[in-house]
Amino acid sequence: MDKSRQGLGIGSRFLDEVKADAAAMNRAIYLETSTLRNLPFYKRAGLFEYAQLDFGYTLYLIAG
Repeated sequence: MDKSRQGLGIGSRFLDEVKADAAAMNRAIYLETSTLRNLPFYKRAGLFEYAQLDFGYTLYLIAG
């Protein structure tokens, strides 16, 4: 991961495009992450965690 590129809005712009496409198709967004520190980013984007799975590590399931 190139930390020098974090905080530039690249991920937010990408997620905004995904959300716009999903809305245009009247579809929900589902994604997952195993990285706890990613959850606030998704929450700020209006998504929510709806479940956690334990595979020896936690997998966070997110929707919007």
